Amino acid sequence: MLEKIQNLIANLGKKSKAYVLNQKDWFNILIIYLQSNADERELLAKGVQPYAQMEVLDVFTSLEEQSELQGSKIPNFAKRVASVLPNISRLNLSKAEWLQLIRRTEEQDVKRLSSAFLLSCLSQIRRDAESLDLLQGRKQLPRHVKKAPAPEESTLHRVKRRRFRNDDSEDLPILFSDNNKENEPDLSNIKVRRIDILSPGTPLKGYPEVYRTPEKQTRVRKLYGHRTGLMDFTLFKALTPSPKKVQITVDDEETVKKKMPKLLFQQLEPLSFTATLEALKKRRGLKRRQGQNQLMGGSCQQVFAICGENIVIESQSKYHWSHLIAYFLGGMHSADNLVPATAASNYNVLEIIEQFIAEKLIKEDVSDVYITVSPVYIDGSNIPSTLLFNLKWLEHSVEHSEEIHINPRSHERVNKSMLKAIDAIRNLRNPDAEQMQVEDQGLKLTI
Repeated sequence: MLEKIQNLIANLGKKSKAYVLNQKDWFNILIIYLQSNADERELLAKGVQPYAQMEVLDVFTSLEEQSELQGSKIPNFAKRVASVLPNISRLNLSKAEWLQLIRRTEEQDVKRLSSAFLLSCLSQIRRDAESLDLLQGRKQLPRHVKKAPAPEESTLHRVKRRRFRNDDSEDLPILFSDNNKENEPDLSNIKVRRIDILSPGTPLKGYPEVYRTPEKQTRVRKLYGHRTGLMDFTLFKALTPSPKKVQITVDDEETVKKKMPKLLFQQLEPLSFTATLEALKKRRGLKRRQGQNQLMGGSCQQVFAICGENIVIESQSKYHWSHLIAYFLGGMHSADNLVPATAASNYNVLEIIEQFIAEKLIKEDVSDVYITVSPVYIDGSNIPSTLLFNLKWLEHSVEHSEEIHINPRSHERVNKSMLKAIDAIRNLRNPDAEQMQVEDQGLKLTI
């Protein structure tokens, strides 16, 4: 809780000196206050006092009054919830959790409570899928229509293959590395440009890191980076004007909220998650309780239409609410794990990142993959300009790490040449790993 208080005070410190706490601020402060001990409450009150325009003692008084006022709503609301979820008492919700549930109901103006809505809200508050399963009171019946696969078959995640209609040969991936050439993968059969020197370029909107090639002075951006042992590879993509990139023109959150009052639309914090085979198995065949549009309070296409009014918006299937951490890998199906994105960028994440992680866990000698996803926002817009994925895993006693940059505003798919180059680097025969594996086996034999 101390970290939450520090983050709250730090965010308030970024506001202007004349900033005054609004109703939403007070509610967030109250939730932290109810979950804090005496020392933490004192730190919280002192931290928010400059923006409350009252003395520290009055901050305490105000929070206690709000706690009593808001708490009076709980008994009647709890009866309504119990009529929909009879097992709600099993969760032993705290006062802060009840207030958060009430607030989410009021914000979306929900008149009739449903189990899907309540379970979705509780999953965001509790973030514990197993405890929420107790509320349903029954297990899903097994399906007998389809023949059960053999145990040795890898059917946990079926890889989808998509046809590439336009593979622009001029838009080749640019490979940069300063490694020993003897240890590099054979990319002779892959469409790739080899660059040994890159110079810094002028940053562009949405791309803070831009470089230039030495011969043609082509501007490029980083798309994929891989590090294994002592080897480091980076694939760059040329930055060329593309009509497929969505230009966001309206960045006012109030404008969006006014047109879509039920929309759960906000800037998200970075998320971290450890993907394991066990989590993958638990999600096998498990359907989402609620669709993305129902969960978020509107379609992703509507969000792009509001935020880019001078852009021709394509059909609704071209826009997806995209999970930062894939649901089938174990990510939560909640508003704080969904961002608006184009369908093309969502498929790019699936092909470059999610399918790779699933295959590593199923087929390879990898126990887990640590994932961090950081949405990058610019100009106040709640539609990210970049999704930065960082992957880490241990394989054959050697650490591997990757960094992937995805543009959620672009309708452009990663082409076949780039995917082949990424696969070639990932399938590199690593002398460092082999040497460490031999040494490890020798150590075991000695012992």
